[in-house]
Amino acid sequence: MSADLTPGRSTVQRLHVGLVTCRELPETDPDAGILLAALQQAGVEAEFVAWDDPDATPPEEFDRLVLRSTWNYHLCPQEFAAWVESADRLTCLSNPAPIVLWNVHKQYLESLAAAKIPTVPTVWLNRDTDVPLRQIVEANGWTDFVVKPSISASSWRTHRFRVERNELAQAESTLEELLPDRDMMVQPYVRGVDTTGEKAVMWIDGEFTHAVGKRPRFAGQGEFVTGATEISPAERAIAERSVAVAVAETGVRPLYARLDLMPDAEEGPLVSELELIEPSLYLAQSPAALDRLVRAIVTAPA
Repeated sequence: MSADLTPGRSTVQRLHVGLVTCRELPETDPDAGILLAALQQAGVEAEFVAWDDPDATPPEEFDRLVLRSTWNYHLCPQEFAAWVESADRLTCLSNPAPIVLWNVHKQYLESLAAAKIPTVPTVWLNRDTDVPLRQIVEANGWTDFVVKPSISASSWRTHRFRVERNELAQAESTLEELLPDRDMMVQPYVRGVDTTGEKAVMWIDGEFTHAVGKRPRFAGQGEFVTGATEISPAERAIAERSVAVAVAETGVRPLYARLDLMPDAEEGPLVSELELIEPSLYLAQSPAALDRLVRAIVTAPA
């Protein structure tokens, strides 16, 4: 690391940080090893701790907990919310509980849209809703669309369907299977991602550090990302406004955030997600971002 984090200070040497994960990761966390090594190099006593492990070191024994790869929270959101609230009371949690709980259900996108931030159009379906999918797609003129849970992670149960391929019945079957137990959302497939891909913009401790390109991803697929890319003025403006909405609605500032953008030929960049819980930050693509995150963890007020 290039930054001078003054590891000789006793406060740094004693800092005990937990990087919060889960007992069974659905996939490898590319940020995990390099963040742990960077913290240890800075003189921090850092370790991974699974939020869903009853035998793990309890939150109050850490000076700070940093949510990183809690990639099963969507399977048990109530239990996760209770753990987050408890951990936030017992120690310094990043991101803080209010902004995490606001971000769990993707209906936060309505808050961004209300602030005139361009977002992917969405129809929200509460569990047990009895609205024919055919009616939704025909009313909106969608012939290529995505169905996914409103609480999800890592593209879990996220599916693309195309009317021209006679996939409407399959989409209806997916909704019928999932709606009894969870809220769902329906969105048009943004075709711009087929040519230029998604853009993920990283925000760390008050600064946008870098971006990467991503391919569209659906249930069962792996992730592909590019190296670090530039953030355009339009993307930066949307990202700044999105983070500002989250701060205004929750009263707290996140340590980290990731904004996922999709290109639309007419509207420009559209927000698909504002990730404030456990996003990959693609730290390998930006040593400066890694440096900044470690510094923020080390110097954040208790």
